[in-house]
Amino acid sequence: MAEISIKPEREYLHEIVTKIKKGIYGVPSFQRSFVWRKEQVLDLFDSIQHGYPIGSILLWKPEPKQFPLKSRDIITDEIDEESKPEYYILDGRQRLTSFYCSVLHYDDKKDIFNICYNLEKECFEYVKKPQLHILKVSDLYDTFLMLEKLQQIMDYYKNDQDKAQTYVNRARKINSVLQSYQIGEMLLENCDINEASTVFSRLNSKGTDISKVSMLQAVFYKSKEDVLISDSINEFINSLAVYGFETLKSDDILNCCYRYVGKNFYDTQLLKDLDKLDFTPHWNEIKEDISNTVKFLHDECYVISSKLLPYVKQLIALAGFFKEHKNPTYEQRQELKKWFFYTTYNQSFLNGSLTIVRTLFRRFERFIVGDEKTAIEYESIEIGSDSLNFRYATGSALSNFMVLSLVYKYISLNPNADIVFCDPIKMYRNDPRGVIPYFRTEDRIKVINLQSADSHFYESYAISQEMIKNVNDKECFCKLREKIILEIERELLKYVGLECS
Repeated sequence: MAEISIKPEREYLHEIVTKIKKGIYGVPSFQRSFVWRKEQVLDLFDSIQHGYPIGSILLWKPEPKQFPLKSRDIITDEIDEESKPEYYILDGRQRLTSFYCSVLHYDDKKDIFNICYNLEKECFEYVKKPQLHILKVSDLYDTFLMLEKLQQIMDYYKNDQDKAQTYVNRARKINSVLQSYQIGEMLLENCDINEASTVFSRLNSKGTDISKVSMLQAVFYKSKEDVLISDSINEFINSLAVYGFETLKSDDILNCCYRYVGKNFYDTQLLKDLDKLDFTPHWNEIKEDISNTVKFLHDECYVISSKLLPYVKQLIALAGFFKEHKNPTYEQRQELKKWFFYTTYNQSFLNGSLTIVRTLFRRFERFIVGDEKTAIEYESIEIGSDSLNFRYATGSALSNFMVLSLVYKYISLNPNADIVFCDPIKMYRNDPRGVIPYFRTEDRIKVINLQSADSHFYESYAISQEMIKNVNDKECFCKLREKIILEIERELLKYVGLECS
């Protein structure tokens, strides 16, 4: 295979506009839609005005045998069946769309692209109605249109030649800036989408990767009648809001899907096989199985929000079980709960090593098919005085286990309560002993005040009357609450069938 070619270039923005207009540069169908806000567009043009760098763009030239790629219209975001760009924009889509759509004239322009330049204040801004000295960027960018506007200014200020000349000079200066601004380009050639994605993730300042769902979209979208995979997944995720799981990522759902086409999410060659993976025939079954999995986590494992899911890999494993067992027995559900809390407390998936992940999943898969009686080899769990010796952070397994234990306690005392996960109150920064999650928005004030509720209320939130009396004594408060939390954690682990000391 030929070596990947990465060529750094510099190019004028106005030349890029021309190439986009001619279809030489295109937005691939797997790119996310335009999502910038007006403030970001203003910042972009302000940076251009002052000569600040706005970052490089990454362009990819597919190999001749690369699977057929569709493009999005840069203005409407609709799939363009006819376009065949030479290069696809992998990074820089938001910036290029902002500039391109703002400087050109076309019908039905969105408000966000109707940015103007104030010749008096010498700044870019949004106005409801352009005035003589407030020109649309599209008028300033087009030299001929700008000359027409400048003539109007000269005519209007014929009795004040100094002001007229000032406005004229400022308009010409901005026109020159817009026409002469250069941006860095990285041109990727001689590589497939997988390799291009890897380069993108290494160069991207946020370390993000091109979504695998986005790549699948590029593979399987062939006509206007086809359902957009990414849209279908996002719609499904939104439907999980009833369980508080609307913050799942599209790739989390995708990783649950591989089992339906005989693959595993941890297979190293998955990206190279994307063109062979078609989940669409299984989509209804996939949605049903994942929904049952999420319902199980919500109702029986106290995961009342996807923010409290210790590891997405747990969701993937459990979805694999629900694929093969549509109606698990009571004993099977008990084992799944036991496995979930054991792998959570022991932070079993903390190490992302594929070797460790494969070992855990293969043992779980033997349980799925009945070759093992348990989903993992259990050992006794030790809960000691150092069990809460960590920094609280939503998303970490230990933090989430503590909150799940408190959810368990709250529900046991308030079995009919309709609860949600709210961002917890942190009394002593990130010390978990001072972190108090509350499960109804109206409870926040009572938790903060610690003086205005009955004993049942505070017991539900693992707060004692003695703690309330010592609220100003951090050391005393934390020691008292630590004892209560650890007892609740032991109670939960024993409840799901785990041995602990």
